[in-house]
Amino acid sequence: MSESSSNLDTLRRRAERALTLAHGPLPETADLNRLVEELRVYQTELELQNQELNSAQAGLHQALDKYQSLFALLPLPALLVDPLGFIIEVNQAAITQLELRYPHNPQRFSVYQLFKSEGRTLLYAALRDGQPHAARCARGLELKTDMERAPVFDGHIIRLGGPEDVGDSHDLVVLVNTSGERTLRELNARLDRSEETLRRAQAVARTGSWFFDCASQALEWSRETYRLFDLEPDSPVDQEVFLARVHADDRERVSAAWRAALAGAPYDIEHRIEGFADRWVRERAEIRFAANGTPLT
Repeated sequence: MSESSSNLDTLRRRAERALTLAHGPLPETADLNRLVEELRVYQTELELQNQELNSAQAGLHQALDKYQSLFALLPLPALLVDPLGFIIEVNQAAITQLELRYPHNPQRFSVYQLFKSEGRTLLYAALRDGQPHAARCARGLELKTDMERAPVFDGHIIRLGGPEDVGDSHDLVVLVNTSGERTLRELNARLDRSEETLRRAQAVARTGSWFFDCASQALEWSRETYRLFDLEPDSPVDQEVFLARVHADDRERVSAAWRAALAGAPYDIEHRIEGFADRWVRERAEIRFAANGTPLT
């Protein structure tokens, strides 16, 4: 019992005793005045406590309204689930992106039913995690759908409630679509395979390739081009390095042919490699020009 409740009980007993004595001799006026004053003080305290309670209730309603607005307008799928994993509430993004068949009556519909087998296991483990304040995330949840390529989500889980509510609290599951990341990884893998195939083909054919950006003067060589010019792979190259690897007797002729190509002439020339009197290469380039005639690449 709180100190305030104990004091109120004491006052009540004193007031009841005073009323009982009202039919007999009146108590001392000083005692009555003191009792009345104490009652007024505690009445004021009760009124203040009532105001604080009303203010707290108003704040709670305001916070709840903000949460509901955030939940409804969140552009990511969000689901409120109970301790058993049953869906209590979903937002509009979840209805749209997860293709929910029963959006207006999700109760008794398990969140695990939304995902394929492996994703269910991952989500179950994350929801059952016994650390309420630890960041929880179930990655790679593949949606159970009839689509040719099922979307993949990462499920970020927030427990609503304090540590004392574990086993009784609800979880907010926010889903982030990571299908784009999966596609990017697949494209990077395909690009890596294509580059490896090109590298092998050039090595077999003893044919190199290069790319030159006329605006930035950036020059890129394939691995076989490095080999043909007898340079370490991936070492820095530019026009100056290129001309330095052209045989001294051919250097001016190659430089003049390149200047003419930048003006619109075809670039198709044979020259030797510096340090290899018998190593000849043939270079051809197709230069792209802007509408105003400026060379681009």
